[in-house]
Formats: sequence, C-alpha cells, structure tokens
Amino acid sequence: MLEIEGQRVRLQAVDAPDAKTAQGKRALIELKRIIGREPVRCDLVELEPPAPKGRQGWIGRCVAGGVDIAQELVRRGWARALQRYGDSYVIEEASARAAGRGMWPKPPPAKPATRQRQTG
Repeated sequence: MLEIEGQRVRLQAVDAPDAKTAQGKRALIELKRIIGREPVRCDLVELEPPAPKGRQGWIGRCVAGGVDIAQELVRRGWARALQRYGDSYVIEEASARAAGRGMWPKPPPAKPATRQRQTG
C-alpha cells in the first residue's frame, strides 16, 4: 500500500504479505528500496471497496524511476502475482520461486549425479 498525495493506492495485480508480519516488514523495506528517492507516478485503475474500518483507497499501476513497482516486488520475491488480473508478473513470480528469492523458500541443493560403475 502506498500513499500518494494523501490517497491510499494498492498496487494492481499483486499481493504482498501483511505489513504486521516479519515477511510483510521485509516487503515494505524492499518497496522503499525500489522507490528510493524517485518520484512515484500511479495510473489509478479503480476505487477499492471500503475496508471494514471505513478506509478506502485506489488500485493502480505505479512506477518509480521508470520501474514498475509491482513487477519489481514480485521479481524480488516479496509479492505474488494475482492471476485474476491477468498474467502480468506470473513469469517474475515463477522465477522468484525457482530461485528462492524473498519470501519463497530456497530450493534444495541439487543431488550430485551418480555414476554406475561398469564391470567387465
């Protein structure tokens, strides 16, 4: 969730861990690294339904320094692609999972190839 000029903006097509969890805190750190000191521009797509506490925000695609923020969060392994919005970021999520980046567990080490000894 970003706040731009007083407006809450949730990144479209991705879901990140809850900010109250350890993974969510790490995702927030990565979000801040991605943005850095770059200006953020968001194309607002739709208004979110009101949250239980009455807060409402926007859903949008946001860019900082020419970088798609949602795509980069997924690529680094700190958000998952929401396929209900299409296949944006699915490849990035698969790559992050395979490499064990971010919140995804590291893959087990490859077993060494076994050789069969031939007798003769």
